Amino acid sequence: PISMVPLTKYEAASRKVMELYQERDPDAAFTRAAHLGIDYLLVGPPERKMFPDFEATPRSRPSRFREAFRSGDVSVFMLEGSA
Repeated sequence: PISMVPLTKYEAASRKVMELYQERDPDAAFTRAAHLGIDYLLVGPPERKMFPDFEATPRSRPSRFREAFRSGDVSVFMLEGSA
């Protein structure tokens, strides 16, 4: 439960993930995600609404982000070399 997570750590981690989704440079996005231990990035309706320009970032660098899954308006990108 969220009540068990120290709030400042949760807020800091959330801020770092939001910064990742705001990144436009695919190499910088890859580095951020890898540093955070992220293997997969989800892009669905909530992410598109909050970060409308993000999906172009992983799509622009398929050597770093492979689309591992797509169904309707949900895409999952796998960081190449991370799993």
